[in-house]
Amino acid sequence: MRKPLPLAERLERVSASQTQEVILAVEALRREGVDVIDLGAGEPDFPTPAHIRAAAVEAIEAGHTKYTAGPGILALREAIARHYTSGYGVPFDPAEIVVTSGGKQALFNVAVALFGPGDEVITHTPGWPSIVEQIHLAGADAVLVRTSYEEGFDVRADAILEAVTPRTRGIVLNSPGNPTGAVISETELAELCRAIAGRDIRIILDLCYEQLIHDRASHNLPAVLNDNAPGQGVLVGSA
Repeated sequence: MRKPLPLAERLERVSASQTQEVILAVEALRREGVDVIDLGAGEPDFPTPAHIRAAAVEAIEAGHTKYTAGPGILALREAIARHYTSGYGVPFDPAEIVVTSGGKQALFNVAVALFGPGDEVITHTPGWPSIVEQIHLAGADAVLVRTSYEEGFDVRADAILEAVTPRTRGIVLNSPGNPTGAVISETELAELCRAIAGRDIRIILDLCYEQLIHDRASHNLPAVLNDNAPGQGVLVGSA
């Protein structure tokens, strides 16, 4: 076996993906013939809907297989802008939108673009492990605010604000939360936004699971952010 190549020092700050560890363990068990229910990856257990698969094949057959502009195809960014403008009641311009290979890449891009050594970035826990590792890869320090089962894993503005220091440059909020399913209320986000408005702190809203909210509670977090801390936020969504 060849000697492994030496890795960059930054990787010493990063832990292995727990999700990938579960996926590899499931694959190994299935090769042994074990019937396993895989709760590792956050994906449904049914195939991609037929009309989406058909559209992908149609695009390939039509020759849409070349490089695109870095931010994404303009027509797609225009469609995303219309979708979010209609859904949130907040105006979005295609120039403000970047298409990525999923929400994970978007969150990574945001981390390396906005944060660096000496910065602190606050997020809540239990949470999606990749958020913390992306902060570490950017060279920043992750500050974890613990939520509790007894309080429904609710993310409270006062708890987040208690963790703010002069080094704080970002707050990453995931709602509904992975893995807890907890939803951040508009009231709590408004309080948080008003407290950090005008400061050198960005709020990153990870709303990748918002289509899985099944109750009637309003969850228009982008509008709350726009009304209370305009120009200080990044919205991450997932198709």
